[in-house]
Amino acid sequence: MTAADRRHVLVIATQCEAMPDLEDLDTAARSLVAVLTDPGIGACSPGLPDGQSLLLGRLGADEIWAAARTAVSHAAHKGATLVMAFLGHGMVTGEHPTLYLLGWKSVDGRASSAVNVKDLLGQAVDHLGVRGVVGIVDTCNAAAAPPSVEALTTGARGGRTSLHLLMASPVQQNAYDLDLSKALTRLLTTGVATGETHLGLNTLTRHLRAADATRRVVTLSYDGDSKSDGLWLGQNRQAAHGSTAAVGPRGIGDLTAGLLALFPDRPLPVEWTTSMLRDLQREVAALPVTHRRIRVERALDSLIVAERTVALLRSFMPKQLSTPALRRALKVIGTHWRGPLAEERDAVEFVALNHPRSEGSCRPAMARFVVALAHDAAYDLDAVEIRAWASEVGALLPYNDVVLATRETSRQRRLRLVVRLDSPAGDWPETLSAWLLLDGDVHLRAVFTECPPSQTGAEAKLVEAVEWAEAEAVDLGLDLRHIDIALPSTIMLRWAPEEVLNGTRLGEQYEVRPRWSIRLDPPAGMRWINKHARARLSAVAARDTDCATTWLLEDRTRQRDRLMDDLRNGRLTTPIGLMKHPREDPELMDLLLAFTPILMWPAGPDGRAEHCAQVEARWDGLPAAFLAAYRARWKGDRSDPLADLRSIWDDDEWLRFCIGRGVRSHNSPGSAK
Repeated sequence: MTAADRRHVLVIATQCEAMPDLEDLDTAARSLVAVLTDPGIGACSPGLPDGQSLLLGRLGADEIWAAARTAVSHAAHKGATLVMAFLGHGMVTGEHPTLYLLGWKSVDGRASSAVNVKDLLGQAVDHLGVRGVVGIVDTCNAAAAPPSVEALTTGARGGRTSLHLLMASPVQQNAYDLDLSKALTRLLTTGVATGETHLGLNTLTRHLRAADATRRVVTLSYDGDSKSDGLWLGQNRQAAHGSTAAVGPRGIGDLTAGLLALFPDRPLPVEWTTSMLRDLQREVAALPVTHRRIRVERALDSLIVAERTVALLRSFMPKQLSTPALRRALKVIGTHWRGPLAEERDAVEFVALNHPRSEGSCRPAMARFVVALAHDAAYDLDAVEIRAWASEVGALLPYNDVVLATRETSRQRRLRLVVRLDSPAGDWPETLSAWLLLDGDVHLRAVFTECPPSQTGAEAKLVEAVEWAEAEAVDLGLDLRHIDIALPSTIMLRWAPEEVLNGTRLGEQYEVRPRWSIRLDPPAGMRWINKHARARLSAVAARDTDCATTWLLEDRTRQRDRLMDDLRNGRLTTPIGLMKHPREDPELMDLLLAFTPILMWPAGPDGRAEHCAQVEARWDGLPAAFLAAYRARWKGDRSDPLADLRSIWDDDEWLRFCIGRGVRSHNSPGSAK
């Protein structure tokens, strides 16, 4: 190793007497050191001159300071890059938050008893001879660790240095169970399915955020050294070895983490075959029962099911192995996936390794996933190939249950009632139009006249339309579950149609969705809006990243010309949320709905940060979660912030109906029945 390639590592993992014991500290720290010192991964030498790479346990603050300074001096003497990791309890103090690592005798709230991580990193990165610093901070409040910009750009080196930080949590937020260290260990162990030979901060962060436990990681990159070749944390094992074995990156990472705890001294293979998994399964089954053995057994069982499932998908339904199809199936089964999908095995192993523990194994979740994929592509759910797979992996019973439930749900979704308040002036109508759709096509149409132009009149005619549709549903032997109610913006802002009473509220009996009535018959000059909305929905569904809703403050919505310019020129293409109720401003609603198929606004008081956070966290369950929140609130449960929000949330079936209506209306005036 040349001086330019030299890398040192020091992992400091400390408990604090005054804080809850970190149960996984030992395993997490040792596993992290193992990958960082592996010649084929982290390629780091010990950070201390005496050959130590890890300080672990009941460490005093003075001991931590002394070891860190020694590691910095040693790296400077050798001209090495220094990788430093801090695992433990963290606190923040000061007007400008500063992270303190709590040692064994540290007192929460007393800065003098703890280790100032900001100062420590600042001294390390400014030390002459150190080629750069990579920091891993796995504590609460971790994002308070970076040195200030002034500290980085001045000092002995005049800013000619490099610092990359990977931090487990934002300021004033907790980190849990050392999840960052565990997930990072798995990623470095398995590598990433990209062409990169070395894994830097950006790539690792993108993949870490794909997992629920590490979605909130925070990063900082500073590079002021013109001679720097870039800092990295690991060599990419997939770039060197490829990814052709029976287990993919996610599976290898989960399995490796368990095996490092069960067999700490055993060398592990880079790739696994099915026979290796089964051999290991038999070996582990012979061990005494411990929580570590159980963890590995679960991982092995899930990965064997996953390997068989991947084989089924590749042989029987290869046309479904596209990113949109996999994402749709994951959403249908309620699995929260973020980040890129490199191959179908990513999705399958995610389902296998993140199944509900209450179900005992991954088989029910995997059955739901396979059925969702097959149903989406209109495959025969009784196909011999799928049933052979279900039998082979021991999932025949859950598979049959899912098939029955899917067929019942499909039967219930065959009918859809669309009701429009016919209101050219935008106020309460004198007629209502209704369409009963069967399998997406218009089955019957009716017009309900003599409607008193008032809320009471509209509600009475709406109930009449629902009863008309229910009578037809009985004749068809089907259930009516879904009702779309198309409204002008003026009424949309002051009326909740799901609260209309017909015995109980309509929203208790049906999936009621408010719609924007202009989509049904766009005026001249606006006939592009539905095609535009479908394109926007496709873009939202294809995103690899977290929900990117743009929340508009009142000042932004008042700047109408600027807002129009942003919408027209593609600078505002995300779903939109309003932080303040539009009140008597239907023009704003019409402007926004022309450009977005997803719009949210507060029903009463102004929107708050918790509303934005809930929308982001529960994105995959929307818009159904809105109606669920309303139902809970009707029963007296006021705990769900989603009940404070209203929304217009278009879907593809609704938009296709609107486009079809527009084609008939504008091209064949006499064809509507």
